[in-house]
Formats: sequence, structure tokens, C-alpha cells
Amino acid sequence: MIISACNEEDANLAYDPGIYKPYKQDISNIYAITDNQEIDGSSIKVTGPAGKMGNIYIVDMEPRVDVLREPTIRFNTILLGKGNTARVVCPTCLDTSMQISIKNDSLFLIPRNLGEVVKFAPYTEMGLAVVSGKEADLHATLQGKLTEGGFIISTYNIFIKSSSITRGTTDANYLDLDYLKSELRENDTLIYVKKETYFRKP
Repeated sequence: MIISACNEEDANLAYDPGIYKPYKQDISNIYAITDNQEIDGSSIKVTGPAGKMGNIYIVDMEPRVDVLREPTIRFNTILLGKGNTARVVCPTCLDTSMQISIKNDSLFLIPRNLGEVVKFAPYTEMGLAVVSGKEADLHATLQGKLTEGGFIISTYNIFIKSSSITRGTTDANYLDLDYLKSELRENDTLIYVKKETYFRKP
């Protein structure tokens, strides 16, 4: 008779623990909304500095990177540990322990001991707003789905274009579409794409 020493949590893992690296990225069609109506976003461009990922910035320079169409992978490594724990490695990520939650094939990486976080708020002076509680959980949690041999993480590039300026964020974890549409000023355009980054073991 074999007696397992694993605790129940580890015995029921729905994923394979280990180090995962990104290997490809799919980008959705460009979605655009102005005056509360969806418009064709296929001809819209948002250009910004090469290598500027994971931050909110004002685009006011010569075109270098079309952030709506060109893949930019934020996460270098994601470690899925035993006991439903995870760590995410990237240039702009805080080194935070995360809790893994799986529902059917949906994957959630939730920061532990989460307090306040910032979200994209296009019309504030800095383009940021501080949120807490359930709203902070939404903006800080990485979401994706399990695949055979790995998983996919979904993020969003989101921008507001006006006649004078473009402001946005890349690799946002959460798209608060209702909030952004309610904030959108007359004649401004909300533009976003969904990015799906695929991970597998090296």
C-alpha cells in the first residue's frame, strides 16, 4: 500500500508547477468608440517610444512603435509553484507573491496582501487614479486560461485620443469598459486591443 504525503491542496493541482516563458502573442482587432458609438478602428494608429511597456504615458513624439499592432511582451517569466502560489517576473512588476485560482479552464493570478493600486484614469492630471478593495483586485489580478502544456495571459492596450493629445496605458490587466465609456469626452475616441500572451515551459 502506498501512502501519499502530499497535502490535499497539492494533490488536486489543476496545473503543472514550474517555470513558464512567453513564446507568442496574438493581438485582437482594434476596437474604437466615439460619441458612444463603435467605429472602425482599423486605420487608427497610436505611436510611442520603443520599449516603453507597462506604464502610462503621453504620446507626443515621432512615430516609432505602433502599440496597437506590434507585439510587446511584458512578462519575462511566470513561476507556478506548489500550493497554488505564483510569482511574475517583468521589468515593471513588483516582486509580489500571488495566489493561483482556477475555475474550469480560467486562470487567475491574484496578488496577496493587496492594498491600493493605480488604474488608468485618462482625464486626471497624471492619467492615474488610486483604487482599493474589489476594484483594486480587478486591476491587479492577471487573468487568462489554461491550455495544453501551458496557459495564456490576457492584457489590454488602452488609449484615449483627442484632437490635441493621446494618453493611454499598455498591458493593463483589466478593461473597465463601462468606466472608460462614461469618462469619454465629446469628440474623443476610446481605442483598445486585447493581447493574449502564450506561455509554456522552456
